[in-house]
Amino acid sequence: MELSMGSNKGRGFMGVVVATAVLMSFAGLAAAQSSSGSTNAHVGVSQGITPSGLTPSSTLAGAADSQVGSWAANPPPPQPLLPLPTSRATVTVPASIDATGATDVTSKLTTFFERVPSGTTVVFPAHAIYRCDGSLVLYRAANLTIDGNGAVLKTETTGAGATPSTGRSWEWPRSRASIVLEWSSNVRIENLTISGPNSPGGYGTYHPALEAQAGVDVEYSANVSITSDTIRFVYGDFVYISGGSRNIQVTDNVFNGSGRQGVSVTDAQYVLIEHNSMFRAGRSAIDLEPGTHAGLAEHVDIYDNEIVKAGLSFVAAQGYGPYVSNVNVVGNDLIDMPMDIQVRASDGSQRHNWMVLNNTTDFVQGSPVAPIEFWNVSGIVIEGNHQPMVSSRPSVALYLQDPCNWAVRYNSFPGAEATEPQGIAGSCGWTNAAA
Repeated sequence: MELSMGSNKGRGFMGVVVATAVLMSFAGLAAAQSSSGSTNAHVGVSQGITPSGLTPSSTLAGAADSQVGSWAANPPPPQPLLPLPTSRATVTVPASIDATGATDVTSKLTTFFERVPSGTTVVFPAHAIYRCDGSLVLYRAANLTIDGNGAVLKTETTGAGATPSTGRSWEWPRSRASIVLEWSSNVRIENLTISGPNSPGGYGTYHPALEAQAGVDVEYSANVSITSDTIRFVYGDFVYISGGSRNIQVTDNVFNGSGRQGVSVTDAQYVLIEHNSMFRAGRSAIDLEPGTHAGLAEHVDIYDNEIVKAGLSFVAAQGYGPYVSNVNVVGNDLIDMPMDIQVRASDGSQRHNWMVLNNTTDFVQGSPVAPIEFWNVSGIVIEGNHQPMVSSRPSVALYLQDPCNWAVRYNSFPGAEATEPQGIAGSCGWTNAAA
């Protein structure tokens, strides 16, 4: 998925509304006619923006494009990959555990992993099938690599008839995730297939009574890598991250058919979601949604993913509190779905530092609601994105409510209504400047 500024730079942006309580005029807003007949406007900002603590190549200052550095041309790199866990020994899952998928081996696999010492690489037999009707709970695992070697963890039931796994008896079977990492550190799960009973998954397969049945549930853990895995047909999320977890990486996976979200971050910092192929998430592809005012979804990098037909949003960032901040959404390809990014705290908290750069979709959005919405966010950069809009009726591509320190440039929103930004209020203090 190589995206360059070359195809978008110079197209300007169309269909943007900036709304606040007090209407003011923008005499300096210059409009220009594009070759497609749509009205374009370049919008800059007179105050510097340094999302995620980064420094732009040139300060965002002044009204002219020549004075404004482009983040889209030089996007910040994603977080570096975690090093492999330190492993002193390699062990293979014993042959005494049924690898044909005929019997439930949740208890036997759990007991095996409980006896694996720190600093071990566990290798599954190639292409084995392990039936797990409960949760494989890895509690306080450390310096552990799990090499699936093409093996499958298979669940064919909702878990209603299975014995609740240790620590998962609350709201069973709602809480039955396939793999649970609790209070663990330096863990890598790779080359493993997790297959649930919710085939084919996708929109319309959300069941609240089963919504916590994630493929991988990461809780209270640090330095976890979920890479080169396949997770499919789960009732919950492909990956769920919570409990104040830190340094979690979800990279190079294939996700297919969930009942709820794709990847959810409800309480975590420093999360990398990169190079994944995601098909048919039942609701939103990426969900950054703390359940409390103090919950965290901070320093989240969403880079170079291919996402096909999620049921609701591309990025849903609602929930509570100000700490859904320092988020970079860069270079993602969306297929058969709009670039729906909703950033709005349910309790009205101000959030900070969001970059949306070089994302594309082939979906022509026709809803009267703007696909990209930011409410009460300080430090917004939206550059180099492509979102077609229905031209046969009024369509707005981007809506900003009470923004601070923002820049919107070099996007392509063909078919969008050329709506002049209007209004400014509050104490955040920004100045609109036009090229």
